[in-house]
Amino acid sequence: MQTNKQVEKLVNYIVEKDYGTIIYHQEIASLLGVQYGSHQYSSIVQRAKKKLLEVGKMIDCVRGQGYEIIMPDNYTDSSVKELIGGARKIDKGAKIMRNAPVQKMSSAGLESYNLVNDRLHILQAAVAGAKVEINMLSQKRQHPLELAK
Repeated sequence: MQTNKQVEKLVNYIVEKDYGTIIYHQEIASLLGVQYGSHQYSSIVQRAKKKLLEVGKMIDCVRGQGYEIIMPDNYTDSSVKELIGGARKIDKGAKIMRNAPVQKMSSAGLESYNLVNDRLHILQAAVAGAKVEINMLSQKRQHPLELAK
């Protein structure tokens, strides 16, 4: 399929670039032979983003320009944003469970609900603790030995 070759072509092109480089939309469109803004363009870029993660490169959208290859020191911040997004999804799942019409569930449905709800409480507690730890650990601060200077 042509799209797979285009994805590989874009991945290889980006891998050769330095961190911090901006690759403009028109540059990508020209490389791929597709129109910027088309569904095909978006699809190829999204698939390339997934493959790039596997080779240690990550791109992020620069509104109205293209994509920037993320600097290595910014990977932690990007990861924290994704983790926070995941925690929000867990919270939404918990809200669904809290407001579920349990009184109208069948016995099989209620059994499933109770099993999932029990695990959900454990998961939420773990995520809440992890969020605090991750926020503390990801804050940019001076090393204690550098403070003594």
